[in-house]
Amino acid sequence: PRSRPPRRARGPVATGPPTPPAQERPRLERSSERSVICVLKVCLVEAVVVYGLGFLALAPLLGCRLKTLLLAPLGSYGLLAALGTVYGLLSVPGNPVTMVFVPAALLGVLLAARCARGLEDTRPSLRRPEGRDSAPWIIAALYGACGLVVTWRVLFAPMAGAYDLIQGYDGVYHVNLVHAMAASGDLSSVSQGIYRAAGEGTVLQGAPSFYPAAWHVVATLAMELVGTDVVAATNGSILFVCGLVLPLSTLVFFERLYGRRPRLLAMGCLVPVMFAAFPVSCVVGGTWYPVVLSMALLPAAVAVAMAFVDDLTGAETATDGTRRADSRFLAGRGTGLGTLSVLLAIAFVTLALSQTSAVFALGVFGVSYACFSLFQAARRREAAVVAACAVVLWAVCYKLPFLQSLVHYQWDAFASPEQAMANLLLLSPSAADVAQPLLGAAVALGLVVCLAERRFRWLVAPYAIFAAGYVATASSEGLLKHLLSGFWYTEPLRMGALVVVASMAVVPVFLDRAWSVLVGRREFGCVARWASSLALAGLFSAMVLAPAVAVYGAGDHVGAFGYWEDRVARATVQNLDRVLPADERAFAARVKAEVGAAVVLNVPDDGSCLLYGLDDLDVLWKRDSDAHPELREHLDRYAADPEVQRAVAETGAHYVLQLDQGNLDGAGMYHTYRHDNWAGIDAVGPTTPGFTEVLSEGDMRLYRIEALG
Repeated sequence: PRSRPPRRARGPVATGPPTPPAQERPRLERSSERSVICVLKVCLVEAVVVYGLGFLALAPLLGCRLKTLLLAPLGSYGLLAALGTVYGLLSVPGNPVTMVFVPAALLGVLLAARCARGLEDTRPSLRRPEGRDSAPWIIAALYGACGLVVTWRVLFAPMAGAYDLIQGYDGVYHVNLVHAMAASGDLSSVSQGIYRAAGEGTVLQGAPSFYPAAWHVVATLAMELVGTDVVAATNGSILFVCGLVLPLSTLVFFERLYGRRPRLLAMGCLVPVMFAAFPVSCVVGGTWYPVVLSMALLPAAVAVAMAFVDDLTGAETATDGTRRADSRFLAGRGTGLGTLSVLLAIAFVTLALSQTSAVFALGVFGVSYACFSLFQAARRREAAVVAACAVVLWAVCYKLPFLQSLVHYQWDAFASPEQAMANLLLLSPSAADVAQPLLGAAVALGLVVCLAERRFRWLVAPYAIFAAGYVATASSEGLLKHLLSGFWYTEPLRMGALVVVASMAVVPVFLDRAWSVLVGRREFGCVARWASSLALAGLFSAMVLAPAVAVYGAGDHVGAFGYWEDRVARATVQNLDRVLPADERAFAARVKAEVGAAVVLNVPDDGSCLLYGLDDLDVLWKRDSDAHPELREHLDRYAADPEVQRAVAETGAHYVLQLDQGNLDGAGMYHTYRHDNWAGIDAVGPTTPGFTEVLSEGDMRLYRIEALG
């Protein structure tokens, strides 16, 4: 649905990016180095803020332990988003001082006071003494390092200096919202709007409304702390969430699921970043930054839900026969139910303020595990009651009035049921994705292993539910489609991402079983077991992550990650597949110098909608909108039509910007462009009465709106 024709060439087509003159190369290289450093600074600042603040918030509950640090994003993202909302309601400006330093100082004092009174040691059931065991720290570092390296290699290494923007349609709103937050100081999630910090009159284009803004709040604070721009803040936030939050959140889930099995945990260190359908496809193909954040936090939230279920049902013994207090971090034997309830509520709020749909995904995982636990404990009637209540609650939520626009959002089916199932097995949920057959086979075999092993059997349930939702939305229309996938906008890519999250835990299980089969009855020492296990996992990961291989006689085979690397390179290095290419960015800089803070009328789909967030240019339409039809459709009648003159006066506009003058077919624009909706602005030219041409270059124009006598 978001595909568009290739960009119309403005001149001779080059085979690659132009080579700069020799004397300019050092300057460009230094600029590239500065841009990389800036992105890394944003990533580092977010790590300190998110993990530091979250640790201070959760330590009074869980103690000062490694797993408290790993769970920190569940506390900090929700805390910052909620704090920004409270400040917004109280008209208190949100900035690094009020949002970071003051809360950190208060939480630090609270933690110090609790430690001084000895309250930290009153909850032994909530933690396992780690002593001098360095294995958990090494494994956590391994997950973080692998995540950062792979994320950088796939998403940022192909970029032009890691300082360019992926210009997806949904990314327009996110970039503009971060800029609006920084400009207004309003970080509230209940008064969102990209027009509130703009010039006089433009606020008429959008009423503030609820929008889960946890990602935007943290990106805004990091941007202000580093002193950089929206591009670096966006890219640094993507690197942080995909490269650090997702792997460490998955590690918490894996440890809750597998217990104290360091070798199995180490074999899964690359699994969180091994799937192209999530997070890479969601970042490059969808630019769904809040969705990526919510799903990155989801595995840790599932681990909390599992601990809550175990404590609530009184299950004291792990499914592998070991005591939960000895094998699992968040285990408890009745005494920790209150703490786990608070922690689960925090996770719920954080997911709701990150991307609300993730709450329903957490419900799918939590109910599946609860039913499994009750069934295994021979409490089958209670398991049936829980399942029935979950179905009723799902149906009630489906009918809630304020969720109707969500559950009835329409994405047209694009495949047959057979093709949808093939896409599912090959991990290519949309036509824009490249299949991962090897990884798909590992997931399928891992599910078979999970069915055979009682302790992992419950993992099949959330996978089946999300898979059914994907097949329904990709291949059908009607009630079943919206009932199964409506809470995720019936978007195939989002359902595919949920299938990936549900698949992650089965890959290490498959690798461990494959290792056992290959080893057979041979006896190995500890070092040999570790070496052979990691060698198998490393070989498998290398085959999955390989960007491209040459198949002699059949050409090159480009893997899923190679495909996405090429997409990023084409957009950022070669200026292909872009709505706002380099020449338009350069022209926009000239426009900003000319107009200053004046309001500019524009056609948003030509890329000018990005200029508010990127260059602080106060364009009237910061996203495709039906507002002001008299301007969109009849601006060329300005000199003769009093209605148009009145509309111009109401908006306070003084200029008209055209980035693709004469491009009536919409080539190289966002998919929402319709010429009839913007005919009045498109028709403005040098001879149109009431307008004076100020800047002109190629098919780009800036006109001044003259005052009429």
